[in-house]
Amino acid sequence: MEALNRLPWAAQSPIFKRLSEIAEISELSTEERIKYDAAIQWYRDNAFLLEGAEEVGLQKGMKKGLEKGRAEGRAEGRAEGLKETARNLKSMGLGVSDIQKATGLSLEEIRGL
Repeated sequence: MEALNRLPWAAQSPIFKRLSEIAEISELSTEERIKYDAAIQWYRDNAFLLEGAEEVGLQKGMKKGLEKGRAEGRAEGRAEGLKETARNLKSMGLGVSDIQKATGLSLEEIRGL
């Protein structure tokens, strides 16, 4: 008890609270103790399940985000590749309508290059 007296009051409060809880639990009847233990086990099981579900959800979200990011990256890469091809064809002196047929780009996009 002397060690407790040397602790600041902020540290003593949680300790005394916990000691009080232990004392209350030790006074439970056998039936009440069984119910208490079952409730504690239920709480711990659910906390464990929720933590696992959160991890699964996080993994699924990350996977979905990566897939979306890759798809967007591919689309941007294709678009940039078509523009580069159109620039090359334009520099070779090919007509705008032929470049449009070759790349599928609009006339405005080709003229903007």
